[in-house]
Amino acid sequence: MTDEARTNTVPLKKVVLYKHGMGYFERRGLVEGKASIEILCGAAEIDDMLKSLMVLTADGARVQAITYDSAKTLEDRMAEFGFDVRDAKGLIGIISQMKGLPVTILSSSTSVKGRVVGLDYSDQIAASGSHVIREPFLILLSDATFRRLPLASITTITVDDPSFSVELNQQLELLFQNAKKKDKKALTVTLPETKGEVVVAYSIPSPIWKTSYRLVLANERLLMQGMAIVDNVQDEDWQNVEMVLIS
Repeated sequence: MTDEARTNTVPLKKVVLYKHGMGYFERRGLVEGKASIEILCGAAEIDDMLKSLMVLTADGARVQAITYDSAKTLEDRMAEFGFDVRDAKGLIGIISQMKGLPVTILSSSTSVKGRVVGLDYSDQIAASGSHVIREPFLILLSDATFRRLPLASITTITVDDPSFSVELNQQLELLFQNAKKKDKKALTVTLPETKGEVVVAYSIPSPIWKTSYRLVLANERLLMQGMAIVDNVQDEDWQNVEMVLIS
């Protein structure tokens, strides 16, 4: 078994909705070994969730850490980087933001190190003579010499600046997680070695549920029927969930 905690999604088992607009949510599930339990919620729900969070384990294991995503929007977090990968439309768009970076270029004929200066273009007449093809070239400064390399001949571009590689990977991970979570924030509970059932409970604001009543006269007996309309505004379906409504 590895030292890395495995990410678990503990299913929702109980929902208690109060008339004043608060909801109690209880999750239960089996975990084994080191585990990270991830819960998705809205950005406005993080504060209430942290204040009311309760974690119980069958063997009494204590929580190692509770982490949550930054409250900053995607736009704010992307603005912290020196470039924005979203502005890159293909390889040419990425290279245009790499000016000054040290790179190693591997082309069909050679391998060369240098710094990216920019892009250049050359118009060439196609073999058929019917139209003009605009071919991009990478301008590289290598040992005080400017080199002009056809982009089509380049097979790999290796970034020799570790910080740029880290930032690029961070941006891609940020965009991936944002698309995966659909603008939701993740709260993660990290547990040590444990085995058995884990209970995670918390309270967050919920839409007020609506009730209606009617009287039914049958066989000289008066019966009262009560019905409730509950709005589930969460992305998670409430299937096989015990529900309690408290007025």
